Amino acid sequence: KSACHLLPLPSLPPRLAQAVKCSMGLPRQTMFLVEKFKVAAVGQKQTAKALATSQQQWFYQLVEKCKETAMQLTWSHAVMYVHSEQVMLDFYNRVLGFEITDRGPLGDNGPDIIFLSQSPNEHHQLAMLPVRQGTDASNSVNHFAFRVAQFSDLQELYSALSQVDGVNIGPLSHGNTLSLYFNDPEGNGLEVFWDTPWHVAQPQGETWDVAMTQEQALAWVEETFGNEPSFQPSEHYYAQRRMKTNP
Repeated sequence: KSACHLLPLPSLPPRLAQAVKCSMGLPRQTMFLVEKFKVAAVGQKQTAKALATSQQQWFYQLVEKCKETAMQLTWSHAVMYVHSEQVMLDFYNRVLGFEITDRGPLGDNGPDIIFLSQSPNEHHQLAMLPVRQGTDASNSVNHFAFRVAQFSDLQELYSALSQVDGVNIGPLSHGNTLSLYFNDPEGNGLEVFWDTPWHVAQPQGETWDVAMTQEQALAWVEETFGNEPSFQPSEHYYAQRRMKTNP
């Protein structure tokens, strides 16, 4: 197993100011330090080639990758401390449709950690640890948000939530979404949203009528947020972001 570290080289441009130091986890430990870069301009793009010995030729590709590619984080899961395991599992299973994918103790005599997912491609999107002492609402997290694929999913969820005692529902649109904000039985904030086809600069927020049809809701969004200077098709906005991120 190798461990790679990026070391700054102030004399180079920011995106190139790095050397790769790699320690190979082999019986005979070896250390390679790529100390210099030869920088050449090609159009608007800069490339770097490590000056290394012939034994380090295999390292070129890794150097280029580290130079050109930033780490990309994608959301995986959240772990919640809960007070009442039974009540919380009932809500997340029955109302929100999560299933338990695994559970087991954390160490000897430790509490069970319970893994929950809606996705066949994710082992867990949420996990619960029933170790919370108090019953007051959490003050460290504002809310967790989940995306749905269909507008009708919001209406079905609204109907299901309306039948749960103690749940307060706030339909809110940010222009780029139609959202339902609500609480779980222990006061944690949740949002379930459906993407509209538009982008608008944030923050924005207007209450919307869940009884509207999808066509009515989209017309309402366009009428409500359409005069904002930043209002535009979301595909245009994200295309501009991709160009800035990957010039």
